[in-house]
Amino acid sequence: MLKRLTLEGKEQLRKEMGSRLRYIRNLYGFSREKLAEELDVSLAQISQIERGERGINAESLIGICSVFQCSSDYLLMGKENFTNETSGSKIGFSIDSLNDHSKQKIADFIDFAKSLQLKQ
Repeated sequence: MLKRLTLEGKEQLRKEMGSRLRYIRNLYGFSREKLAEELDVSLAQISQIERGERGINAESLIGICSVFQCSSDYLLMGKENFTNETSGSKIGFSIDSLNDHSKQKIADFIDFAKSLQLKQ
């Protein structure tokens, strides 16, 4: 039998899910505005979800998983290794899904790492 969540437990679950959504949104370089646009929901809804004031409905959950190509297990249960289901990647995203600023940061880091290797 499934244990029923208390009011405090539900609030905690919403906060944890909101934190995971914020994490994955930032990982992909999405603003709240961009995610709201992708999901066809209001900016206020995204903000409320991330603050744990609102739960994620089934339609939004499906949309989030589609946008970020991840399993719902990560958002719902906090499974650490969220996986890109189409490629099986343990990273959970492809470089192509990042915005230009994030791609440039990665390129700069790679150049920096190469310069350190050359000095040795």
